Amino acid sequence: MPSESLNARWISLGKGLGDWRLLSLVVTLAASLWCLAPSRAQAGSLVPPKDAISDHQARHLLARLYSYSESTLSQAEAEYRRLIAMTPANGELSLELAEVLLRLGREDEAQKLYHTLDQNDPRVAGGLGDAFFASGRMAEAATAYQRARDAGSQRPDLSLRLAQAMAWSGQAERAAPLLAELHAAHPADVEIALLYSRALAQAGDTRRARAVLDQLAAAAPDNATLLFELADLEAALGHASAARKYAMQAVKADDTRQARLRLAQVMTLWGAFQQSVAIRREHVATQGPEPQVALALAETLASAQRYEEAEGVLRVELMENPDDTQARLALARVKLQEKNGEAALAVLAPLTKTGSDPRVEALRAQALTLLGRYAEAVAIWRRLAHDDPAMLVELGRALERAGDELAAKDVFDRAYGLDPDFPPAHYYAVMCRPDCDPAALSRELVHTEKDAADLTLWADLFSRDGHHAEAIACLEAALGHDPQFFPAHMALAENLAYARRFDESLNRLDGLATDFPDSSKVLLTRARVLAWAKRYDEAIAAFEALHAADPADPVPLREMARAAFWDKRGQHAAEIFDRMLEPPVDELLAERLEEELDANRGDAQLAGAAAIARRSAHGGTIFQAYADLSETEVARTHPMAFAELLPLYRIQHATALERRAKMAAFNRRFAPAMNDLTALTDLRPDNQEAWFDLAQTQCALGLCEEEAATYERLLEIDPQHSLAGQALERNKRRSAPWLRAGVNLWEEKGRGNLANMVRLRNDLQVSLPVQCGLRVDATAHRWQEMPQGPSTQYHALGGTLGFSGVFNEWFSGQAAWTAKRFGTADPKDTDQYRTRLELNLHDAARLGFGYERVDEVANRFALLKGTQSDHFLVDARVPVGRRLDVEASARHIEYSDNNSGEAAHLSLGYALTDHPRMFKVILRGDYRHTRLRSQEIDTAGTVTDIIHPYWTPQGYLAGSATLEWYADLAEDFFCGAKQHFVDVRLTGATGSDANNSIQLEAEWVLDITDHWGIEARGLMHRSPEWDANGFWTGVRYGF
Repeated sequence: MPSESLNARWISLGKGLGDWRLLSLVVTLAASLWCLAPSRAQAGSLVPPKDAISDHQARHLLARLYSYSESTLSQAEAEYRRLIAMTPANGELSLELAEVLLRLGREDEAQKLYHTLDQNDPRVAGGLGDAFFASGRMAEAATAYQRARDAGSQRPDLSLRLAQAMAWSGQAERAAPLLAELHAAHPADVEIALLYSRALAQAGDTRRARAVLDQLAAAAPDNATLLFELADLEAALGHASAARKYAMQAVKADDTRQARLRLAQVMTLWGAFQQSVAIRREHVATQGPEPQVALALAETLASAQRYEEAEGVLRVELMENPDDTQARLALARVKLQEKNGEAALAVLAPLTKTGSDPRVEALRAQALTLLGRYAEAVAIWRRLAHDDPAMLVELGRALERAGDELAAKDVFDRAYGLDPDFPPAHYYAVMCRPDCDPAALSRELVHTEKDAADLTLWADLFSRDGHHAEAIACLEAALGHDPQFFPAHMALAENLAYARRFDESLNRLDGLATDFPDSSKVLLTRARVLAWAKRYDEAIAAFEALHAADPADPVPLREMARAAFWDKRGQHAAEIFDRMLEPPVDELLAERLEEELDANRGDAQLAGAAAIARRSAHGGTIFQAYADLSETEVARTHPMAFAELLPLYRIQHATALERRAKMAAFNRRFAPAMNDLTALTDLRPDNQEAWFDLAQTQCALGLCEEEAATYERLLEIDPQHSLAGQALERNKRRSAPWLRAGVNLWEEKGRGNLANMVRLRNDLQVSLPVQCGLRVDATAHRWQEMPQGPSTQYHALGGTLGFSGVFNEWFSGQAAWTAKRFGTADPKDTDQYRTRLELNLHDAARLGFGYERVDEVANRFALLKGTQSDHFLVDARVPVGRRLDVEASARHIEYSDNNSGEAAHLSLGYALTDHPRMFKVILRGDYRHTRLRSQEIDTAGTVTDIIHPYWTPQGYLAGSATLEWYADLAEDFFCGAKQHFVDVRLTGATGSDANNSIQLEAEWVLDITDHWGIEARGLMHRSPEWDANGFWTGVRYGF
């Protein structure tokens, strides 16, 4: 029986002599062996019969000779199979055939053959380990190698193979002692030293791991392999600065393509995504597509939130390698990062048909959760969970979303019982309790937890649920234990920003930008925080610098345009978006199709598609031709052209929608903006800006329920979105019942005896929601009517029952009835009515139609008679861009004393400055006409009655000019935020009666807390004919 090392020696011989020489040797020896066979000996051979060998032995020797050369392994297999067919019980032949199959790369066949042999034979166990090792099944390889070692195998490479299999199957602690022996025996062996340092690092002994590498590096300071190992070790520890230093030194020592690829991988630790992407793209451009490089490139693009480009890379990879499971899983993860559950399920569909893969099932469960299909997600997590704490946590969270909190609590408790040191299990087990106190848990962790990585993970858990103060405490503790831990530095800067501690966040980000000038992640975060802090000029400059560093990166331009919109620079923002639409994808598609047409003359379909794309490009539609043609046969026959342009199409499609929506909202066209934003969130479900803008347009349109649902969806995507949380809370406050107490005072005098009254009204109002946007109001009133002159005061009690609300984006309305009861014959009791229906014409204009019955009580005579007027009115408001308003109204008036009249007005208002400090000029023209004029009845020099006791102008024309100053003093500027503003108006007017007037109005509104608010408004009017003063104030409490 040959020794274990015989095969290896013959292989070495083959390599030394060369395949052609060995083949000659095989032929010669085969001929000689043939001569030694018995049949030849009997034919007069010179070989004595006693020295002759059998035909079977000759064939066995021939098979072995074939096996010594890679070029004759197939002949060796054939010979072994003939011999085994002759003697099936010969285990030696099966063992040698298994070795041949293994060398042919047919590991599965070799494994099956090894399993038919004696597993306690050291050669069988070692060979089986080799088969498992070659197929990547390291845990099984380690078991087989250990069995061979225990059986006394003398293979010189067995200990190293066993250590490798252990280390690469997550058994670093078991591998470390064995590697320590090997390292002691071979201290200069770089491969063993590297493996030993990795095992030590994986086992948590980073100090000894670094010592091993430092020892090697001291002997070879320019050894790129060692420097990269040191970089990887520091990266595993989260020490980005040290990792960066070693990686840069390694590339300086060995500036090769492979070294740069390895640098690109390390760079992702500190967020140098732009440079990492550039390195990998250059490699693909010069070396052609490689699956592993494509996967790494896509992963980096996704980390940089460049999801469209990541998808494009993976789509091209799947076109070239349709069975690339890793690429398909990566693409599904990208779609999940985009919060697109339907797309993720579609990507995974081919893999679900091939069997139950836990990776596929976990991704499917995440997609189903995004789609709200919680029962299906729970079923998958139950199948996967078993006793895995991480899977149990996912199951618990799915149960929570499904509304089964008791079952979720049991699952979290089970996960915590299995691994109390696993932060997510501990966190959810505590946080699901009714009496949980996040602050107390954070304080406990700060004092007990010593590992920076675990504290950072705890901080992430707190932050996801909006507990930023607790997250900050954990991160500060993490940096106290390990000041070099980069993830904690980055997370602390982000959480300070989430907590609106912008200056502290920017101070930290400035320091990180100095240490990591190539980190696009740090620089992008800094630019975002500048924008959140409303330092828009600095933010826009920072985004511009990032764009200049990598013009292909769409993220800085997109965020720059948004910052410009936040700063009310609509035109500038639109120009930035326009930069993202050049060159149009339709133009590039036309060029690609025309290039392919040159190589495919006579292809009518292709010619037609190219013509469509070219016309579209000239017509300025940007992406419509791509969208239309991607569903045609041309896209199926020329898939690569469409696949390579897919990222640009998706970027430009989303950009065009966002640009149009933001410009519409900027110009107060909220209804069309809402439609575009709905389409944008369908296209890019991860676009948090679009979700928030959508909720804001819904708020502006009064669509309360839709607004709340949109905020909730946004908070599912990003629980850390502080504005969404605030806005949702404010939405709930606005939708809750409230009480209001108010006092109204009105005084007027003039136009002879027509105006001579002081009126005081006290209100107590309760408002109840019927639905989110529909309310019923009930108000109790107490009136004091005080005509000036020799008269008494008149007191009345009554109330108003009203209804108001927004029915949909087109219609809103209100109706009210007010009963006023004096309790005496004079003045007369009255009932007042008010109803109005408003039609929103897609925010191009708003048309109102209404009816009002009001008391005409400007003097004692009108009060005693109970004079009223019925108003039939129509009005229109047209916003012309952001700054110009046009308003008009017309009404017909019927008085209760058989008089009638008409009134109309037209006004134009233009804002010279923008929000939050708005200076506006309003020009207004009025027309009034009354059929019958008022007439005083004079008895003995005393006015005893007035017929038509109200102002009755005829053919009256007036014009006025108003200067308005509006200052929004609120902390937050979003629709529905707590209000704090001052509005002052100064109006000068003149009319056809030559009665020049001046009027001053002022209003102040303040939401003191989420519950309490106050308001006050005053008016003073002065003219030769008529003076008036008014004051209105109220206090409101919301539940």
